[in-house]
Amino acid sequence: MGRYPDSSTTLRPTPDGTKWDSGSSFDYSDEIELKSRAQLSDAERKQFEETRARDAGKLLRSFISQCATAYADHKLSAGYPASPKSLKRIVSAAGGNVSWLASDVAYRAFFVKAYSRLRGEQIPYEQIWNERA
Repeated sequence: MGRYPDSSTTLRPTPDGTKWDSGSSFDYSDEIELKSRAQLSDAERKQFEETRARDAGKLLRSFISQCATAYADHKLSAGYPASPKSLKRIVSAAGGNVSWLASDVAYRAFFVKAYSRLRGEQIPYEQIWNERA
């Protein structure tokens, strides 16, 4: 473990590589690491979980919006845009970006909404997603 002089940031070697943190319990991305480092009250733990869920939702919406932008530019493919690290395994297992988007009705609906916003007009869902019964 190392610390820079006059700094509140700590450098720690971990099995996953070097990690930096500011000492805040909300900086820990690994649940096991969080539990081993900080004892949180139930209220703090609930706040932490809510923050984590909100951030995950933002990341998901951001990635779907990136896919809509790539689609508008005729560049959307299985590997473009690159998925965020936290989604990479899921997207790859689904067969790439397009297959992953098509796998969930909520993802498809948000994709249509993001694409419509980019185009500045309401695009019918069926125009983008050809669903076969």
